[in-house]
Amino acid sequence: MKNLLRSVTDFVTTKKGMWVTLSTWLLLTLLLAVFAPSARDYVVSSVDSLPEDAQSVIAQNKVDEYFEGGDTIPAMLVFQSEDELAPETLIDLFGDITPENVGQ
Repeated sequence: MKNLLRSVTDFVTTKKGMWVTLSTWLLLTLLLAVFAPSARDYVVSSVDSLPEDAQSVIAQNKVDEYFEGGDTIPAMLVFQSEDELAPETLIDLFGDITPENVGQ
């Protein structure tokens, strides 16, 4: 085994071996690109397969409703609390957020 490994490494380090190795990797890459199945063929996760009351479906519906056709990436903040959050509490929490200091 040691001799086999040594002969392979000796061949690969020669100028001819370098080109053979490079050609083999290139050929293998091209063959896999042509004949291997696409990763999209195996996509199983979709929002459509989730129940309508799932939190991710509700969030996606809100994004579609409030950010339709926009070229920007929306940001949504989701809060969870045992007690109901009053709008005044949220206003106090986010009173310091202004367009000037967002993204800093």
